[in-house]
Amino acid sequence: MSTNSISIEKLKNAIIYFIQQDKTVKLTKLMKLLYYLDFRHYREAGYSVTGQEYTAWPKGPVPVDVWAEIRNNEDRHCGVRKIVKLLPIDHNVDAFGFDLSLLAGQRFDDYFFSPREKKILENVSFIFMGVPASKIIDATHMPGTPWETVVKTQGEGSAIPYALALKGCSQEDIDAIREEQQDRQAIERIYGALL
Repeated sequence: MSTNSISIEKLKNAIIYFIQQDKTVKLTKLMKLLYYLDFRHYREAGYSVTGQEYTAWPKGPVPVDVWAEIRNNEDRHCGVRKIVKLLPIDHNVDAFGFDLSLLAGQRFDDYFFSPREKKILENVSFIFMGVPASKIIDATHMPGTPWETVVKTQGEGSAIPYALALKGCSQEDIDAIREEQQDRQAIERIYGALL
């Protein structure tokens, strides 16, 4: 199985996990949970869990391909249209858009996650359990966050580089992360050559 296929399985299962664990997960909140999963993991290991690219939108970081598949039913090769459907909600109750419903038979499978990835997935879900999307948006907009840095320097609509997750890390930690990145790339080259 290719690295991209594994990332797609992790993405789909992260979405399933977040929705099954927290009934307050709607589309906007899901986008933020995926962001925290990927950027926290990058800060620890030097790579994202889902392989998604994030863009600085007005309400915070968004994995645009995932958004487009769920919100617009576009095929962005994420595979999420096969696991979740969008349900409109009453905007008088929740100003943040759309409810999500897992399609029949969807169950979380942790097979593709490393222990560290699974721990961060669980922690992100726990930290934001029941927290409204508006509060999570506020957190992504705080000074010094990757979103805020990109908006200030490049403007809304710009890509958010994962390297910004390392802001505030010691040089020793950054060196360790870079070494782990190199090890991972070597393993991917070896396994990629065998596929």
